[in-house]
Amino acid sequence: MSVQFLRGPRDHGLGIDAKVFNLYENVMNLSLEHWRSLAPSAREAAARQLALSLPAGFSFDSMAGENAFFTFEVATFTLIPGGVFSVGFDAGRSWDPTPEEAESWRAMAEEYGLKESIHEHVLAATLRTRRAELAPILIETTARNISS
Repeated sequence: MSVQFLRGPRDHGLGIDAKVFNLYENVMNLSLEHWRSLAPSAREAAARQLALSLPAGFSFDSMAGENAFFTFEVATFTLIPGGVFSVGFDAGRSWDPTPEEAESWRAMAEEYGLKESIHEHVLAATLRTRRAELAPILIETTARNISS
């Protein structure tokens, strides 16, 4: 399973290509199951090894619990291990909107003339649960304005 490094449609001034990078193909097991099985020192060693394969300018920064952090110029990224996960909305599971969600739905339904309930809308607008394999990925940890 390769590590994916995702940027937006442009490099946003960070000086790197905005494509998806396949970084560590078949060299290191970065599945969540394996990552969690490692001792803290082994996780840090794996993160340091991973940093060596990242594009120029990336470096290992720190560990916080199970989370490995990397830096690139002004940006900080965390490693999200991959694996097979259950994704989607479980229609059989009880869900009640928070008061804020209910009020937001009420206002939107009124504004757009929607007749369905929030429960009906969520059921119609979401995909059912399924198993999906997700590659490990580095995610930038801080939201920032990239339009300037």
